[in-house]
Amino acid sequence: MPVEDFLDALETRHRDRIMATVQLLAEQGHQLRRPQSDTVVGPIKELGIRMGKLRYRILYFILLQDAAILLHALAKKDRRAAGGR
Repeated sequence: MPVEDFLDALETRHRDRIMATVQLLAEQGHQLRRPQSDTVVGPIKELGIRMGKLRYRILYFILLQDAAILLHALAKKDRRAAGGR
């Protein structure tokens, strides 16, 4: 699902929280680190946003040091909140 469509489908407070993290990415670029950003593999990174029992992930990469390309967004239940390890 395209990131914009994913965000449009969320309730306002979740979308606002995610957009605040995207704004941090816009401001800090490749300098953004954990817990907001982490490397997945190679140049692919992810933004991580926790909201209650949900963990939102947005996969992205930095293009030419000054543009973040958002690739994919998803939500999953937090294992710790769901009783996992």
